[in-house]
Formats: sequence, structure tokens, C-alpha cells
Amino acid sequence: MYIRIVENYRELPKRDGGGGCLQYFSYHYGPCTKERDKYGFPEPLKDFELRIDLDPWSLRHIHYAGENHIPEVRLPGLDFNKINPFEFIRAVEEHRKGLKPMHEILGFKVEPAK
Repeated sequence: MYIRIVENYRELPKRDGGGGCLQYFSYHYGPCTKERDKYGFPEPLKDFELRIDLDPWSLRHIHYAGENHIPEVRLPGLDFNKINPFEFIRAVEEHRKGLKPMHEILGFKVEPAK
């Protein structure tokens, strides 16, 4: 199992205070593959234990329990404004101990699709 953290920031104009703003993130936790990318890291699979995404196409969503693109509205308890790489890594460490599923560790529930 591996963890992959991707965050992309965009530059803010000086009139908006300068600096940067988080534009996209993806936190992956899933099985390792033998295939490697150009940097030597495992190529991600579509089979994840958990993947949390914020992107311009699907907005805030997760991939979990065999279901893809579960939107934020179906995820009570998961605060996309507060999730960060450190919290995600701590959750993975706890999950690896084998005591709880990821949704219990991170405190969210997946509501059924309507």
C-alpha cells in the first residue's frame, strides 16, 4: 500500500494579497503496482482504499469502497476545508494498524445516492 499526496497552488495577484492559493489536491491511499512513473513512483490504480480529490472538473469528491466520484454532499463529516496531508497520513497510519476503516478514522459517512 502506498500514499501519494498531490497539491497544486496558483499564484494570487498582488491586489488579492499575493502569495498562493490551493487550487487542486489529491490524496491517494491504495495498493502498490509494479509500474512506475518517470520519477520511479508507483503508477496509481483506479482501485483505491481511499482517494480524496478537489479538482476543477469534479469539484470536491472521494473514491471509496469501490465507488468513484462520491460528491461532497454525500459525505457528512468530511470537511474538505480542513483535511490536510498530515491528517490524511495519520489516518493511513491508524488504518494500517487494522482496527478501523478509513471512514471511521476520518469521521465521515457515505450516504446512499438518491
